Amino acid sequence: MNQAPKKFKEFYLENLLAFLWNQWSDLGVAGYGSGQESYSIDPEALLLLSCVIARYDSRLFDEIINWLNTNGHLINVQRLKKILNSHDFSGTNVLSAIAAFMARGNQFRKWNGLSRPFRGEAPENLFFLKDGSPMKQFAAPDPLFLKQGYLRGKVELRKNLSPIKTGSNNCLILKLRFLFGINARSEIILYLLKKGRSHPGKIAKGTYYSPKTVQDTLIELERSGAVGITRTGREKYYWLDNEKWAEFLMLKGESKGWINWPLFFCALEKLWLKLEKKSFENLDSEMQASELRELMSRIRPQIEEAGFFGVLSDDKLYLGESYLEIFESDIKKLMDLLK
Repeated sequence: MNQAPKKFKEFYLENLLAFLWNQWSDLGVAGYGSGQESYSIDPEALLLLSCVIARYDSRLFDEIINWLNTNGHLINVQRLKKILNSHDFSGTNVLSAIAAFMARGNQFRKWNGLSRPFRGEAPENLFFLKDGSPMKQFAAPDPLFLKQGYLRGKVELRKNLSPIKTGSNNCLILKLRFLFGINARSEIILYLLKKGRSHPGKIAKGTYYSPKTVQDTLIELERSGAVGITRTGREKYYWLDNEKWAEFLMLKGESKGWINWPLFFCALEKLWLKLEKKSFENLDSEMQASELRELMSRIRPQIEEAGFFGVLSDDKLYLGESYLEIFESDIKKLMDLLK
């Protein structure tokens, strides 16, 4: 067995957890964050990735639950469903358990639509140690999570949340939701601010709303005079005056461009699911390289389409186990871009 991928798995997990801590801390979770201006956060995509990766950090997982208990109304559940229908995220059972917890006592009724009955034979441990082994459960299990098929201690809610950093470009989508509501309007404005002049079809694909919803919303926004329209033949392209919108939204400093976080996070999750398999660790170097090359040939287009074009090497150019070094170098560069 080649030990290098095992060490790289540890590196990858630590970087993913640090990234999640940074993003959730900007949203107000009690923890540590970089404090740097970076990419705008996508709360729905962030939650989906957290359903898989935060199982390796029980404190982070419970801080997310604590945040949702106060701010669950800020999550766009309909958009979350659309993302799930568009990508094969693997944490749907964990999301179902979170949704059941959120919908308890009808506090957040809209979450009911994300919860599904547990149909497994026996419950499993919710949390893992960093080496992938299940975290032993000693206390009485939380009844809501147990009903959903997961063993964990009783959820202890706290109120030590920091304010959402709406003055940061990182939290721009939440500022827009505070202003315009939990609807397509907020995502469309964010997309136009970050991406620039765009066609309604691309906006719909990038924001995870139906083409009709996006088209109807754009017509209303254009009629308000706050969104411009340019016609090229039969095609319509919509745009914003970024300078005026930046002044209106009180945006400061530079912010990074548009990233399709659901597409990107789905690719990152697939990579993690490969690395965490014991069967993968037990392969020899050449077979590990072969499986990683095959995986990257599938997720590299996703990562590039999401907004990280030109970061990853062409896997077809590296044969045999020599690809392992290229693979690790590429993913480290990708992780650096998230800091």
